[in-house]
Amino acid sequence: MKKIIAVILILLSLVPLFAQEKAVTSLPITKTNQTQIRTAPLFAATAINGQPVKLDSYKGKVILINYWATWCPPCVAEIPELIALQKKYAGKLQIIGISLDDDPSAARRFAAQTKFNYPVVMANDELKSKYGRILSIPTTIVINKNMMVVQVETGYRNPQFFEELVKRHSK
Repeated sequence: MKKIIAVILILLSLVPLFAQEKAVTSLPITKTNQTQIRTAPLFAATAINGQPVKLDSYKGKVILINYWATWCPPCVAEIPELIALQKKYAGKLQIIGISLDDDPSAARRFAAQTKFNYPVVMANDELKSKYGRILSIPTTIVINKNMMVVQVETGYRNPQFFEELVKRHSK
């Protein structure tokens, strides 16, 4: 019994070695989950602060559309990093958060506490389907400065991952 427990503990200690995220240098040049590069579907919406958000007004910048929710721990962990990235690359990057929360007031409270520096809109049926089905969150759609969807990332990503994407697609 002690040997079995010891083997289980050893195996469990190895899990983090295999669960590590891909190194930034191993990013694919053009895409991951996306089947083809395509023109970004345009949309206009109203942010939770009442300001209009029009995707085409950000042409010339890299755009990260981040689907998230307040009840999603990886989403919540990623948001401060996205806020820092938006601040660092303000002239080259525009992040748009799309909240999948059922209750807009929960998203507003969270946005106020977290001090978002990018627009957050509530998801509707159109925004949920614009870029394909969102099967898990966080999901981030990467749009290059020419308004082409070039990458779709599902799951938490570290800030260096997104920083590399901004550098690559803002050239």
